[in-house]
Amino acid sequence: MKHCLTLFLLGLLGVLAPVASAQPFGFDNSPVTLSIHASRAQLRPGDQLILAVQADISDEVDNNGKHWHIYPPEGVHQGVEVASSITANLPPELVVGKAQWPKPVQVENAFGKLQPVYEHQVRVYLPVLVRDDAVPGRYELSVDFGYQPCNSSCLMPTTQTLKVEVEVVARDADVPGGASTDEVFNGFDASVWPELQGGAGVADQRSSSSDPVVLDLYLFEIRLDELGTFALVGLLVGVSMIGGFLLNLTPCVLPVIPIKIMGLSRSAGSRGRTLLLGFVMFLGVLAFWGVFGVFFALLKQVDSISVLFQEWWFTIGVGVIVAAMAVGMCGLFSVRLPNWVYAINPKHDSLYGSFGFGIMTAVLATPCTAPFMGTALAGSTQLDKDWLVLTVFIAIGVGMGLPYLVLAAMPKLVAKVPRTGPGSELLKQVMGLLMLAASAFFIGTGVNVVLSDGTAPPSKLFWWVVGLFIAASGAWLIWKINLLQPRAVKRVVMTVLGLALIFSGAAGGYTMTRKPPIQWVYYTPEVLSTALEKGNVVVLDFTADWCNNCHFLEATVLNTKEVSAALSAEGVVAMKVDITSPSNAEGNQLLSEMGGKQIPLLVVLAPDGKQVFRRDWYFASEVIEAVKSAQGD
Repeated sequence: MKHCLTLFLLGLLGVLAPVASAQPFGFDNSPVTLSIHASRAQLRPGDQLILAVQADISDEVDNNGKHWHIYPPEGVHQGVEVASSITANLPPELVVGKAQWPKPVQVENAFGKLQPVYEHQVRVYLPVLVRDDAVPGRYELSVDFGYQPCNSSCLMPTTQTLKVEVEVVARDADVPGGASTDEVFNGFDASVWPELQGGAGVADQRSSSSDPVVLDLYLFEIRLDELGTFALVGLLVGVSMIGGFLLNLTPCVLPVIPIKIMGLSRSAGSRGRTLLLGFVMFLGVLAFWGVFGVFFALLKQVDSISVLFQEWWFTIGVGVIVAAMAVGMCGLFSVRLPNWVYAINPKHDSLYGSFGFGIMTAVLATPCTAPFMGTALAGSTQLDKDWLVLTVFIAIGVGMGLPYLVLAAMPKLVAKVPRTGPGSELLKQVMGLLMLAASAFFIGTGVNVVLSDGTAPPSKLFWWVVGLFIAASGAWLIWKINLLQPRAVKRVVMTVLGLALIFSGAAGGYTMTRKPPIQWVYYTPEVLSTALEKGNVVVLDFTADWCNNCHFLEATVLNTKEVSAALSAEGVVAMKVDITSPSNAEGNQLLSEMGGKQIPLLVVLAPDGKQVFRRDWYFASEVIEAVKSAQGD
């Protein structure tokens, strides 16, 4: 069917535009140098130890006369910047008490208000007690220190791990005793020892002075520090599997599922072959999420799935590959083409093709990351355990790939799907046109990755191309079904489905390109500072062109009459933070400052800059209530 190729070429003309160079995304080295000091090198069971974490902060002054500084911990720091935190990861033979932070100094921030910060040098003390039953030996003490360096502007938040080794000796061994005379420990408050020795304040050995980690699980919250390791892993794995399963129900993936079912149906007569194909596709899905999980866990600059779609070569490359698969689905590959084309579009009933199809299915799902996925990822990364992050990604892959295993294990479910003939070819052609719609989406958003800098609305014209392919699939279905199908009932049903596709394509193009009811402004640090200085409530909508859930929430929640009225009210500024492209470094930085790993994300700030609402999935009533709360109503 050459109509697919013609439509694709027309669509390609609608989404391609001159490509402008993008600025690289990166930051200078940190102006903060960390060190750790132990008051004693040798201890006996029952002895006391002081750990001092020292941050030496550059005295350099910027053009606005601002020194480099970092922020105090949660509870003291109330701004939008990331508060400092300290977490001790000690062996069970050692017990850590609450961190002792020094009193910060007050400096004037960009809004003209006094703000507590640490400048020049800061020392944080951790009291440590050796348990009475500690076994003699050498022990490594690990401390994670998180901070965000700022002057007139801020660098990315970072966490550094500091390690020191101490030796626990026998109870009757002769070791130097008493407190250290090193001036590094002069600021330590020794009054905490009776409380620590009495067992108070040591329930959480990861103790830090910051607030406990809270998992925002859609409609309710769970305090992660109240869960044991087994319960925590079970919770995150369960949430991740639900999120992975839901990816199959997103508009990104649904069009390709019938294609795979047809591939399985060709082998439905052989139970072993069907099971093998389904298992190999499951492995393909698992491989994508597993490999990305390794990068996510081990490479600190890879902190979200969005980094893939912020690379134009990846997004456009996916679009081109999907287009090649789609044209093959339409039947054009019956004409002899170069061998490399067939490598891109392998048969779905082959092992190689099933594995590749599994990977492609996972890739297609990423612009529609489910809300449960974002929750699980945020929870695992807050605890900063690489193995837990990797476990979450593998669980996502299991949840997404499990339905294909079920289909393969139950060939009766797919045996009735037509394997050959006009009906089978028509289904492939319709699905091929829908895949061309997906291709237009990826190519269009890839072009916007290059052209967008986040300070103005990106072009939405490619949505009309997406809508064209969807409508074309409906029109083709209506035309062919009335030629092929003798039964009137099936012709009517398929005609109604075709009309629904035509309407969806036209409505989608109109909805995505029309002027929104909210007068959005686009984020820059200056725009945000000005809005807060004037005493406005600021609603930050973190979004991107390639984020389909962002578009869904905007259409079904933010653009509703009640919410748009609340966001357009006097004293409220609705602000888009568009991170379509990595060139919007300030927008990406703000997402990190807000504690976000994934989008969509909606944050409501009170006029003093304090967060009163932060959700990745939300309802209209929640947004309206948050705005009222920020206004003090």
